[in-house]
Amino acid sequence: MIKNDKTYDLLKYLAQIVLPGVGALYFSLAGIWGLPEPDKVVGTITVIDVFLGLLLKRSSDVYNASDEKFDGSIVVDDAEVVSVELKDETGVLDNKDEIVLKVDTETTSVVLEEVEPVVKAPKPRKRSPRKKL
Repeated sequence: MIKNDKTYDLLKYLAQIVLPGVGALYFSLAGIWGLPEPDKVVGTITVIDVFLGLLLKRSSDVYNASDEKFDGSIVVDDAEVVSVELKDETGVLDNKDEIVLKVDTETTSVVLEEVEPVVKAPKPRKRSPRKKL
């Protein structure tokens, strides 16, 4: 639903921080200074906040159910990495500190090159022969 990350982050900040803070502030100041109709003002802020939360939750569910959140996939066959395929058509990965990969165990593509393992097993240590007593 909400396609732009900046818009989503702004609305999430409003729903989680700003609107509850404004509601609490108005309710407190209304009690101290006698501001008009605190129940109606805070009730309105709460209803808007709940509706915004519903929109954000729905947007998050749609996003998480799609492949949009992935920067590529890691193809695995018999628990071994076969290949890593990144989708970087527009240079989006240039400004990222981390990437999210989807594990793909069903592939029909031909492997063109082998991928080096990320973590290599340590080489076994040579043991010195035991001395007989």
